[in-house]
Amino acid sequence: MHRRDPCNNDPVTSPIKASHHARLRIRVLLVEDDPDLREALALILGTAEMDVVPAKDGAEAWKSLEADPLSFDTVITDRIMPKVDGMELLGRIKARHELALLPVIILTVAAQPQQMVEGIDAGAYAYLSKPVDADVLVSMIRSAAADWRHVQGLNRHIRSDAETLTLARQARFEYRSPDQAMGLAALLAKTCPDPDRVVMGLSELLVNAIEHGNLEIGYDEKSRLLQTESWQDEIERRLVLPEYTERVASVEIERTGDGVSFTIRDQGSGFAPEKYLEIDPARVFDAHGRGIAMARLLSFDELRYEEDGRCAVATVRVND
Repeated sequence: MHRRDPCNNDPVTSPIKASHHARLRIRVLLVEDDPDLREALALILGTAEMDVVPAKDGAEAWKSLEADPLSFDTVITDRIMPKVDGMELLGRIKARHELALLPVIILTVAAQPQQMVEGIDAGAYAYLSKPVDADVLVSMIRSAAADWRHVQGLNRHIRSDAETLTLARQARFEYRSPDQAMGLAALLAKTCPDPDRVVMGLSELLVNAIEHGNLEIGYDEKSRLLQTESWQDEIERRLVLPEYTERVASVEIERTGDGVSFTIRDQGSGFAPEKYLEIDPARVFDAHGRGIAMARLLSFDELRYEEDGRCAVATVRVND
């Protein structure tokens, strides 16, 4: 299946679909110092048709990552381990440019809310509490792996595009589907000094404007749809419903001497963005709900919402 890039007349394959078909099986780096738990978790993931590379501590895991940095879709790590613990491993991963957005899920026993926030602020994708619920674990990994493959696909799209928009000071685009949103994210990220960093957050905001804005899929409904693996089917269904089919989202870009700003608008009913701009400990065990906060932390120097949540303004500053 092909679509047309909104800024190019040539058909291009969706970066998500291309990445997905390149390697269907999810490859997980499992870091756990308890051999019995490590074996039990590996069995759960193997039963879910995932490829598991075990490691007994962070030091062993880091050797695997150094040997083949882009071969893993997700890292699952215990927080407390000898030698290199989970937090130190997380720090090493986030400090390495090509791994900075690799999802790291931390396993913990009754962590305090402040510890969870500390981990999320350091770049953890999510927390899972021990004893681990097998269904939640598999669902979380699938969600994390999908996000990582999205990022990889978008980064490949960035590198493959011809240089463009470098002379534009202002531009405006309209789009109506998640595929178009991701194509735009890959294109517009190139206007920033570090497009690999920006593309993840820009993709999150552009896609949110469709899925949660124009199509009005709420948080609890998305949780249910992800659990039943019917999320994409529901998006496709709503895109052709009469009440949604005429809605469009837009993104305006403005480049100045200070940096680049992106203004993203949707035609939905709006939402209260405040609780999504920060990491909420009550949501760290959920399979989704961290995208806006992670975009703010990792991709942009400033992110704010206006017009009752229907308008997001993200800014990337140029270093002096």
